[in-house]
Amino acid sequence: MTDAYEQNVVAWLQDMLIEHDPHIGPGAKRIRVDEVRLEAGESEGDWVLILFREARRPQCTFGLRTPAREPTLPGTFEGQRKVWDDPEGMGPQVDADMIAARLREHIEAADMGLPQACDAGGITWI
Repeated sequence: MTDAYEQNVVAWLQDMLIEHDPHIGPGAKRIRVDEVRLEAGESEGDWVLILFREARRPQCTFGLRTPAREPTLPGTFEGQRKVWDDPEGMGPQVDADMIAARLREHIEAADMGLPQACDAGGITWI
């Protein structure tokens, strides 16, 4: 079951990526986000799934699956843990911004981009 923190991360992403088009991708490579949702994870935590289409290939659905929050690293300072304990604070927005930046990087980075081949009947994961 997801907690309020992850639900707020998804709410920020939906607002950022669906309600307010962030103009990700140049020209015909521009994308339109169709859906942002949570997927329950096991011990590793919940995942955010972002489904989107590229302007030049609207028949293809692409997907990005990424952790709903940045991982807790050894030596994580107490302030970060307190942010995660406050789902109404700025933490969910910060994690949403990081996820949106990760999506933008996958689309726009010179050495990345979307796969040339896609599964027109399913989801092509990046």
